[in-house]
Amino acid sequence: MKVLSIQSHVVFGYVGNKCAVAPLHILGHEVDSINTVQFSFHTGYGNSSGSVTSAHEMKEILNSLVENALTQRYTHIITGYVKSPECLIEIADFIKITRFKNPKTKYILDPVIGDNGIMYVDKENIPVYTNSLLKLADIITPNQYEAEWLSNKKIDKAADGFDVLKYFFAEYLNLNIAIITSIDEGEYLTLVAGEKSADGTYLVLMLLGATIYYKIRMEKYQSSFTGTGDLFVALFSAYLEQYKFLKEALEATISVMQFILQTTEKEGRWLANNDNVELRSLSFKDSRKYLELQIMKAKKMIENPEMRYRAEILEL
Repeated sequence: MKVLSIQSHVVFGYVGNKCAVAPLHILGHEVDSINTVQFSFHTGYGNSSGSVTSAHEMKEILNSLVENALTQRYTHIITGYVKSPECLIEIADFIKITRFKNPKTKYILDPVIGDNGIMYVDKENIPVYTNSLLKLADIITPNQYEAEWLSNKKIDKAADGFDVLKYFFAEYLNLNIAIITSIDEGEYLTLVAGEKSADGTYLVLMLLGATIYYKIRMEKYQSSFTGTGDLFVALFSAYLEQYKFLKEALEATISVMQFILQTTEKEGRWLANNDNVELRSLSFKDSRKYLELQIMKAKKMIENPEMRYRAEILEL
């Protein structure tokens, strides 16, 4: 794959392009990146400093790629965190041009809006997503909160997620794959995904998480992590290219994701203990520096995923 990744960037830690580039490189793919923001660290720390790429700057960067006939080289475009609607509009125009020059380019949209009831971007981004970018995307990967905003439907359980997937496929005929990356069902998290078949019908896959048998339940960690959505998109894009089938790509992605979260939490406890504090006793803000995703420590697992999670196939 030759990937253009348009997301945030931080100096310290792993979110946005820092999450996307590392695993894609590990898996042997070329990645060019455009940073929508450049911060010292993610905003969960509370006092991050840096700069935001303006719509004018974004337009200049993207136009330069077009003018130099470089866009047709990209097999995949990934977009993530974009702060303003004006920047999103420039990105949408660029994707239209790229698709005209190379119709085979796949567009994976991670419609970053927020999570856990907190909005990260301008609310005006939402109509740009629903009226423009969702109509261009091959694959979308919202979380529960984002899927609710994009569909105007409440999601309380997996069944609600399936209804939203049906809505996405009915509303956006261009979509081939739609994934809601996590639905909070109390003791565990649920991933639901749909894939359109060649004849226009689609299967819906439900990946709940892990019990001891690793069949249905995905662990819900006590710790709060940042950058998981960005990491999911990068891993999934690569594994879909590798395995070709949605079921296997999801299983590999979730297996690696859960391994990274487990490794991160273990490392976080060790780092906190070295500072003579207990990780579980810390606030969301104070725990941030101990819970940066340990992507490089999962290099072997990324290269050769151990399939610890299985997807259940449902026909709805």
